[in-house]
Amino acid sequence: MPATHATGSWRIRLALLLGAALAAVAPAGRAMAATPAQPTWSMLSPPTSPPPLRDAAAAYDAANQTVVVFGGMLPDGALSNQTWVWNGTTWSRGDHGYGAIPPAREGASMAYDAGLNQLILFGGAATNGTLLDDTWLWNGASWIQVTAP
Repeated sequence: MPATHATGSWRIRLALLLGAALAAVAPAGRAMAATPAQPTWSMLSPPTSPPPLRDAAAAYDAANQTVVVFGGMLPDGALSNQTWVWNGTTWSRGDHGYGAIPPAREGASMAYDAGLNQLILFGGAATNGTLLDDTWLWNGASWIQVTAP
């Protein structure tokens, strides 16, 4: 793996870790990153950012070398069903208003499946507090709901 690839991946992962820890209190647009070669945090000012979110699901998408954030609670208490993608420089909306989108939720789990080369989103809580038991796959461009056989 070339050093630039490894450094870029680490930067994205470390930015995610800090962003997830501060998501409930960080203002929109605030992000920080560090690399193994320079292990000090630096402030980033991306031109586009998601709103502040609490209890959002987030994971590193190794196939696309991005960080994906889904859902979470907005400052006004409403739940989000937005998908945000961090490419190492800026955030962009991953859901473009077409295709299936998971319902709004907080507290979901998301992880990368190397066998599928996709992210898997599971569960969480709906607006009324109902626990969700649905599963969704993110292929880097859209969500696909998985149904049990």
